[in-house]
Amino acid sequence: LALIAGQFPQGILLHYIPNLSVYRYQKARRIARSGRFYPMTVDHTIYERYDTIAVNGLIALITSPLVLMGLPWGEKTVTTASGEVLTIPNTVRMMSQAEIVRQFPLFMIAQGEGDHTMSPSSIIRLLNSLPATASHSMTCVDSFLAKANYAFEDLLRIIDRLHGMAILDNDAKIDWRNNILEDQLYLKTDFKLHLRNESLIANHCLTFALSDPDDLAFRKTEGHQHTMPEMHALVEVLHRALGNNCGCVCYFDV
Repeated sequence: LALIAGQFPQGILLHYIPNLSVYRYQKARRIARSGRFYPMTVDHTIYERYDTIAVNGLIALITSPLVLMGLPWGEKTVTTASGEVLTIPNTVRMMSQAEIVRQFPLFMIAQGEGDHTMSPSSIIRLLNSLPATASHSMTCVDSFLAKANYAFEDLLRIIDRLHGMAILDNDAKIDWRNNILEDQLYLKTDFKLHLRNESLIANHCLTFALSDPDDLAFRKTEGHQHTMPEMHALVEVLHRALGNNCGCVCYFDV
């Protein structure tokens, strides 16, 4: 309006703009005299409701062996849009929602799609819309994971025993417990994500781990050396617990 209000009187403009008030006309003239008006450029912004690559990456993560238990856990019923009721196997996730949120960016980077990600709130909303049973115990589900969890619980009890025997002070007890819990979380999450057929880290190299050092028929020669440091925190704690601080190897009924 300011573009033409400075050039035509209100009476002429009323023929083209019947509802033009005196207030709007005078305000448009003031804007025209001040020179504060300029043609508006309209930017057409396209908003994408979701990133298809990121959503497909999240689905790939939560259906991969990193997160999903290979065996079904009972059955559940779902209702389709047409009203049909279907019975499907119930799945078990070995990671909590917080662990999945933390692992998703690392998973996308490992897949070469680090630029495609989602906010934690979006990931949680998608996880809530794709429900699964969270694993609370691996007993009778996965014996290897169950025994590993029991082993870490035994280590924590050993540390408590050493503290009760005054072999460890309170600061050392806290430090050792934190190292063991961090390594347990690492083995449950980041470790599986970093496994490769060939890796500079021996702990992450599948070829090295699956090769028999004594039988040539079951050994594959690697074309690389393991030059990167391994996970030493747990090993260091075990060495100190079994000898360096105790002066002898300690055995406990745990």
